[in-house]
Amino acid sequence: MAEIPSRVFNLFGTRKRNSAGLYVINLYDLGVPTAVVIDDYIPYTPIVSNTSYVSVNQGEKELWAILVEKAFAKLNGNYASIEGGNPVNSAYTFLGIGGEELLFS
Repeated sequence: MAEIPSRVFNLFGTRKRNSAGLYVINLYDLGVPTAVVIDDYIPYTPIVSNTSYVSVNQGEKELWAILVEKAFAKLNGNYASIEGGNPVNSAYTFLGIGGEELLFS
């Protein structure tokens, strides 16, 4: 998905940092377009000097993966509920497609 920047860009209803620290991420819930509102609080583990879940390179200014993961976790209940799983389910949530559509897109 990240290899096609427009797909990532289209996930974001909020495209700039804001003083409220709130972001809208556009996902699909059972095929229905759903706006998920998240805040900018990011779980962090200082022992490993990284975010607790998705990994980003130190010094990089890319926050999109962390925010998308947070919205995905919120849509699914919590971070624990998204451990492992089937990547097709993620693609369906992010792109609104699944199964045969994913194979032939």
